[in-house]
Formats: sequence, C-alpha cells, structure tokens
Amino acid sequence: MPGEGAEAQGLRMALSLGHGFRAATLVSSLTFSFAVAGLARAAAPVAPSAPLSSSPSSAPSSAPASSAHTALNSFNPLRPLIVQGQIGPGWRSVTLPAQGVPVSVYSVQPLPAEVAGQRHALRMQAQASYGNLVHELPAVPAPSALSWSWMLALANPAVNLANKEGDDLPAKVCVSFDLPLDLVPFGERQLLRLARARTGQELPAATLCWVWSVNEAKGAVIENAFSRRVRYLVVRQRGDGLNTWFDERRDLAQDFARAFPELRAATAPALPPALPPALPPVTAVILAADADNTAGQSLAWLTALRWWP
Repeated sequence: MPGEGAEAQGLRMALSLGHGFRAATLVSSLTFSFAVAGLARAAAPVAPSAPLSSSPSSAPSSAPASSAHTALNSFNPLRPLIVQGQIGPGWRSVTLPAQGVPVSVYSVQPLPAEVAGQRHALRMQAQASYGNLVHELPAVPAPSALSWSWMLALANPAVNLANKEGDDLPAKVCVSFDLPLDLVPFGERQLLRLARARTGQELPAATLCWVWSVNEAKGAVIENAFSRRVRYLVVRQRGDGLNTWFDERRDLAQDFARAFPELRAATAPALPPALPPALPPVTAVILAADADNTAGQSLAWLTALRWWP
C-alpha cells in the first residue's frame, strides 16, 4: 500500500501463499517479514447484512443469469455461503494482524430478482481496504469444478496486476492447494518451510484465483506480484460492463494446469496435453475484494457458489 515501510513491503513479498490474507512472521536474521496465509490469524467479525441500496452503482441489476445450476447430490465439504439471509457458518472474515487500513466489507443483501435460483447475494465492498472471506477445509479431495454467479457494480480503474502498486481486485474466487513441497522451487520452498515452522501451520504452497479484473485480457494467467505461489486467471474484466450478472463454472484440473504449467513436467510429463495432472487436496476456498494498494474503491456481488464433486 502507498507509503508503507521496508518491513511492510517485505510482508507483501515472498509468500502471499494464496488465501490473500497475510500473517506476519519474522524469520531469524532476515530483515523482512513473510506474507503467509495464517489460518488462525486475525479473524475479523463479519459485517451484518444491511438493506439493499437503491443506487444504480451499488445495487444489483435484475438481469437474469444465463445458465441453470443443479443441486449437488454427493460429497460436498463446502458449507453454504448464504444461509437465511446471512453469511453462513464456516465462513469468516480474515485480515492482516494489526492491519493499518480499513477492512473490506462483506455482507448479504436481498436481490430485487432471483439470480441463479438465489434471492440473496454477497456484497463485496472495498474502499482503500483489505480483507478476505475464507472457508477452511481439512485437505479434502479437489472438486471437479466450482461455479458461481457474480456482477461488477463499481470498477477500480487503478488496478494493474503487473505490479505491486496495482495489485487489487474488485472480486476474486480462490482455491488453496496442499501442494507437496518437493514440487515448489528451492528458494520458495525454504521460505515456506521457515514460515511453517514459525506459525506451526501447514501453509498452502499453491493458490489459484479466478478474478474479475479491470484492464487485463480475459483468459490471461498472471503471477501474483508478491508471490509466484499465487496465480490469477482473468475470467472477467471491465469490458464486460457493470450491473450485469454472469454465471461461471470452472474446471479446476484444466485451470490449475494452465496456471501452474511447470507442475506438469514435474508430475505427469507423459500425460497427453489434453489430460491435466491430478490435483492436490484443497485446504481453503477464499472470496475477496481489496483496494489497499491502489487506495481506490470497488463494489461487486457474488452468489450461488457451488462445489461440484
């Protein structure tokens, strides 16, 4: 974020590690802190639901979603995002310890018209802020797909994923994976081991985020400006317009293979190109909106998040 010191910059280096949220840990003689995804760190209270605003820039449109969603009927470890008009149990807001910027606000609000079979949506508001909505998982088998519906109501024009100063997003859906350490490059592996030793937690070694960006091209794969252990896949951008709902269904194996192509050579070099390698277990699903690096603001909505075994 603008004006932060060397240690704070270091906190955003090295190992953002995927949940988008960061826990500070000082390692021996190193002069900087690692940004690590500390699952037990700095839980912030989830904002209560508020009445739906009637402003065109902050309220969802009534445009119908384009595709149907069917109910899951087998193993599903992901608890519902929205339960009785509130953020569901199992989801929590997570921030940086001693965070010096405002916390991004997540709340559930009613929709003026049904979207993907839902009457409520998660409102994701960032205003020079940082924070994430996280559902932790005990290293469960990865799903075949994730699906959701989302909409951008206010874009942050300062977003630029190519550098740290622009590394903010109005909306992202992320999955953290329990990638074996021997598949992580040596330098990053050593940093991760140190961070795990300091936190006492099995911090994730790979995270894939599907993002609604601003200027980046749809379909682009971008390494996080703070850590290569986090990869962005641009699904939507400002050209898709405002106040219009879009349905997404993402194949995890295909997208993971695209985002982490170096792992194919390490794990399954003999596989045909059309067949992605097996996925590591999943340790968390994360929803996030942030604007701390750009000191900007954005607003997005998300609903009908589903896990497809």
